[in-house]
Amino acid sequence: NAKVVETVVGPSVTRYELEIQQGTQVKRIEQISKDITMGLESPSEVIILAPIPGKNRVGIEVPNRIKDIVYIKSVIDTDTFKNAESKIAFALGKQVDGTNVMCDIAKMPHMLIAGSTGTGKSVALNTILISLLYSATPDDVRIILIDPKRVEFTAYRGLPHLLIDEIIYDSDKAISAMNWAIDEMEKRFMLFQAVIARDLDSYNAKLLPHEKKLPRIVIIMDELADLMSMNKKELEEKIMRIAQKSRAAGIHLVLATQRPSVNVITGVIKTNLPSRISFKLSNGMDSKTVLDEVGAEKLLGYGDMFFKPLTSPEKIRLQGCFVSSKEVEKVVNYVVTHNKAEYDEKIKDSIVYTKKEKDNSQSSGDGESQLDEKFVEALRLAIESSQISISMIQRRYNVGFNRAGKILDTMEKMGYVSSFNGSKPREVFITREQFEKDFGEY
Repeated sequence: NAKVVETVVGPSVTRYELEIQQGTQVKRIEQISKDITMGLESPSEVIILAPIPGKNRVGIEVPNRIKDIVYIKSVIDTDTFKNAESKIAFALGKQVDGTNVMCDIAKMPHMLIAGSTGTGKSVALNTILISLLYSATPDDVRIILIDPKRVEFTAYRGLPHLLIDEIIYDSDKAISAMNWAIDEMEKRFMLFQAVIARDLDSYNAKLLPHEKKLPRIVIIMDELADLMSMNKKELEEKIMRIAQKSRAAGIHLVLATQRPSVNVITGVIKTNLPSRISFKLSNGMDSKTVLDEVGAEKLLGYGDMFFKPLTSPEKIRLQGCFVSSKEVEKVVNYVVTHNKAEYDEKIKDSIVYTKKEKDNSQSSGDGESQLDEKFVEALRLAIESSQISISMIQRRYNVGFNRAGKILDTMEKMGYVSSFNGSKPREVFITREQFEKDFGEY
């Protein structure tokens, strides 16, 4: 026996709050969630809150047939957001009861975002960035954007809040950026020690009016799985070092992935990223990896999320904010127009100009001796196949994306293959006779 005592209509779900007969085990209701779904003719499986945190009730969350969009304006255009003390607060979304939720990255202090393709992960990253632009100047916050997919952050090029005047696409440069962050963290701790300050805020408070304050640094990394597949051990070590010590130095990590398997989100990374956001995932195992419990596989997608902050033992269900691509472009254009971009070339050199590129530039001019050891074999493959691509080189010779790309770039520079043409393989211009002339026996 149960009695519905309250109904809460949210943007994407309606929560029915039930009082159950004394003596009834809560587990029994959880076990019949599929029966409840069928009885209500729900478009997807209901989620049972047994019990609702802080209440002597059981909650049944049923998907709405018509969902309301939570626009970012409805959260940032509030006194709570406008009067927030933190310069790195961001709008997250609305709870089932309509309460606006905003978060402070400084208190998180690092965050992991996971979600399958098309569930709202990219929109959440845009929401964070737009919120930072609304609340902070380039003197308050500097941002490093790492995007192996090369498409998510293109709208933010030229943003004065960026630490360097470009977005990082290459895995080697991502490692260089993490190395720079570690060096900057150690330098800041030495400055704190000199003036007896505990953290960034207390250090900035002790500076004289004419002295320049240190900004907070937020590193946002999309497609963590792609980067981990190339430099797992090294990247994991860098993430661990930054996450363990950088909170006081004002350096924060936001990592996102659409493949939250244990190979990507290792135990070390999970331990050091205490705040988590999970959109809809493909299975319960992935949900356990991200949230330490199942449930994310039952979410509805399109911004429906579970938020598990450091400060709360229970996950919170939210409908994430929505911001369109056109809105992002308008905001970025306004910020770029009204702020002068100032970048430190020394920082850019240490991040963008990687160690491998320095070594190559120092030893350039050696002709054939500088060719990759797989170059000649890859050229033979191109002649035999009458086409060549990065993926072909990767599969045949078991090399990474960057190395295969450099081999192909060298072929293009030497005039052996055609230039890049979207997803199509390169055409091969070199003949077997020319190969034997340039490289000896075929």
